[in-house]
Amino acid sequence: MLTRRSFLALLAGLPLAGLASTGWTLSAKSESGFGIPITMFHKVDNTPRHPEDLSPQQLRAVFDAAWDQGFYPVNVSDILAGRVDSLVPKGGKPMGVTIDDAHQSTVFAGNTVEGRPNSRSFVDVFEESCAASGRVPRATFFLAEDSDDRVPGLEGYFGDNSRILEALERITSHPGLEAAFHTRRHKLVKNLGYEAMHALMEEQIHQLDKLGALPMMTRIFSYPYGIPCAATGIQALRDLGFAGAVIARPGLGEGYKGDDPLCLYDAELRDDPFLLPRMNIGAGGYGPDFSETRMDPLHDLDKDVLSRSGLYFSKGI
Repeated sequence: MLTRRSFLALLAGLPLAGLASTGWTLSAKSESGFGIPITMFHKVDNTPRHPEDLSPQQLRAVFDAAWDQGFYPVNVSDILAGRVDSLVPKGGKPMGVTIDDAHQSTVFAGNTVEGRPNSRSFVDVFEESCAASGRVPRATFFLAEDSDDRVPGLEGYFGDNSRILEALERITSHPGLEAAFHTRRHKLVKNLGYEAMHALMEEQIHQLDKLGALPMMTRIFSYPYGIPCAATGIQALRDLGFAGAVIARPGLGEGYKGDDPLCLYDAELRDDPFLLPRMNIGAGGYGPDFSETRMDPLHDLDKDVLSRSGLYFSKGI
């Protein structure tokens, strides 16, 4: 008989790993587990103009600072399948890494964001920072076809549906990088019940299948704007074979778990797998003028995260 953890690993399409404790610790949320921060990123822009954007230099600084503090990247499947302890060495600290939407700048360098260049992509920066610190790149990319409703002409995965296979090949060329779901039209799902949510996700599943991209997708979900659907909508996700879903936290009332942006984990996930909290890390954490005044938004995260929620902007788009 499959255990709950084995079932989640099966849905994620990834093998189970050993669960021996490796000794990492983060801020305790209860006597039975510890919190894992799951970070959320969006666009890479040489000159950020929105709170959720980061320049390549800022993004590199964020990751370098995280590794200096002893964090190791994990993806959402790692958390759901109970693999974290086998991936993070003794004395290290896990940090989930996620990227929302399908902006060109997350995978391709030399493209534009709102008519502005990004000299390096998220994958470029992440690869190099991990290599410099002896980390293995592990992250989850949540993809929506309409990646930015503020900018006409950016419709399509990575700005062009014809590029999705090229992008997915780049992402999944790393065993630790995975692509997952974020709805096709980036629709707010807050009030959707079973039938509406089931239809919405079937639309994206069928479209990705038609594009030839479905075999490269992992069935994990990111709620657009960070706000989950109704309980019956979550049941639709379960019935469609999804292993879990992520929200945005802290923020303006998203989710149901208060202001704590950590997910509970102790050799396996202890929180609801369809309400995993995340924190949005963007240039807004560096001050309103996007100057690089704070190069370490994750500094001492494990010590005082609950008193520093002002650093995080979880608009969750």
